[in-house]
Amino acid sequence: MSVSPNTGGIYFEMPRLTSVSMICWTDSQWWDGTNRWFKVNSLYGQGYMIANQVSNQTSVGHC
Repeated sequence: MSVSPNTGGIYFEMPRLTSVSMICWTDSQWWDGTNRWFKVNSLYGQGYMIANQVSNQTSVGHC
């Protein structure tokens, strides 16, 4: 999880299969084949995740 939609803000590596709820999306830094980042809520707080790390994606609006 990152405090900003880029790899420079990464502050926490959540355990695999941690449940998140998607809030919105934004396009920013390209990483691992995509530039789409989701703002998410989790039991560890709120932050950004690169889209290809979020499974079971739902439809959310732009941030």
